[in-house]
Amino acid sequence: MNQRQRESEWRQICDEFRDSGMTRKAFCQSRGIALSTLGYWLKRLSVATTSGPSTTGFVSLGTMELSRPTVLRIHLGGEVVAELDLPADETVIRNVLRAAASR
Repeated sequence: MNQRQRESEWRQICDEFRDSGMTRKAFCQSRGIALSTLGYWLKRLSVATTSGPSTTGFVSLGTMELSRPTVLRIHLGGEVVAELDLPADETVIRNVLRAAASR
């Protein structure tokens, strides 16, 4: 058996192990395989499949609609509370804070 055939056979065994839902130990006992050998091939084949160009990156998730309006509450001391519906313009927020500070 050449190297390519052996790798193909172990790739199939590793796939069967992953699909089995068994622990490594139980799988190896049921197949008569040394635990260390399965570990070696799992690692080797994992490195072989991940050593290529990376295809991972950011995925656009889009935007979510809020189920309720977002409110900015600013407690100004005592019983004074300023509430602004968001999103709010920066100028509006600044004017509210300025007016509250002058009280």
